Amino acid sequence: MSSWIETYSGQRFDFTKPESNEYKIVDVAHALSLLCRFGGHVNEHYSVAEHSVHMSMAVDTLPEQVACLLHDGSEAYLGDVVKPLKDMLPEYRRIEAQVQAQVYEKLGLGVPDIETLMVMHATDAGALITEAQHLLITKGESWVGNIDAAPLPFVPKCWGARRAEEEFIQRYLDLEEG
Repeated sequence: MSSWIETYSGQRFDFTKPESNEYKIVDVAHALSLLCRFGGHVNEHYSVAEHSVHMSMAVDTLPEQVACLLHDGSEAYLGDVVKPLKDMLPEYRRIEAQVQAQVYEKLGLGVPDIETLMVMHATDAGALITEAQHLLITKGESWVGNIDAAPLPFVPKCWGARRAEEEFIQRYLDLEEG
């Protein structure tokens, strides 16, 4: 049984050595553009890439914008595991944290400081509320009230995969110039 996958760009990604992998924005953007939020249980495909772009546009500072854009970068390699299940998988959480740290290190501005992470988590929670209200049949009525955050002021566009990938890469390039 192998411990690696082949990425979109043809690189090997070894789960046992997250620090030795090559991380490419094209791999992250491509994979996240094909991953659907809410485990796919939405009224229209809404990608993790689009979610990340909207989040990065909702915050103020460059470190916050980069952190929000890349915050689900580990999912490009690990896939998206819905939160209730993820909470039951401590080994997955450990690997996810290692891979996410490498995404931030190799593609971002380093691992975000605690204040930036707090802003990113609050923004993610706000995006979750907004997205639930627009994309779920129930609008998340039975659970969004339990989230201590304000919805973000955007409407999910449900870009197709190609556009989501392009928007993600363009946002990354814009922030790199930043």
